[in-house]
Amino acid sequence: MPKPAKQPAVSILAAETLGPVCCLLEEAIIRLELLPPTAHVGAVAAAYRDRLAALAAKAEAYAVSGDGNESRRDNRMQKTDFIKAVAERAGVGQKEAKLIVENALEVISEALARGEKVTLTRFGTFEVRSRQAREGVNPQTRNKIHIPATKTPGFAASSALKEAVKGA
Repeated sequence: MPKPAKQPAVSILAAETLGPVCCLLEEAIIRLELLPPTAHVGAVAAAYRDRLAALAAKAEAYAVSGDGNESRRDNRMQKTDFIKAVAERAGVGQKEAKLIVENALEVISEALARGEKVTLTRFGTFEVRSRQAREGVNPQTRNKIHIPATKTPGFAASSALKEAVKGA
């Protein structure tokens, strides 16, 4: 007996509001195949209403700026956004910019792994900071525990960067 055809996705969220994000969410839900095809849309909508609302809120946090580039309302720049900005300013392709950014980050990481400081003039200094061993308390058992000494990366902003942030 042939499998019954899947029913088309019913718009759970207003596609006008979320655009392609909504379509991708609905498609992913339909492909879950956890429920029989006849019960798919209604059962998923009921079971995942809260999850969809949370995803919709995240999707609405994205806005389109005047030049068509996506930016976040919460003022976060992700690595891909950074690479796009570097490519645009340097007048190179995104592949080249990605290669440059990833290599720069790798050079910084390797220098820190060797215990070296990396100073970028007018930006700041990356360094390895040491934390001493100390006694702590396990919050579940209230037993004292020994926390060993560790090394952690640190960053100190230059005065030029601090002024640039203040002036913004």
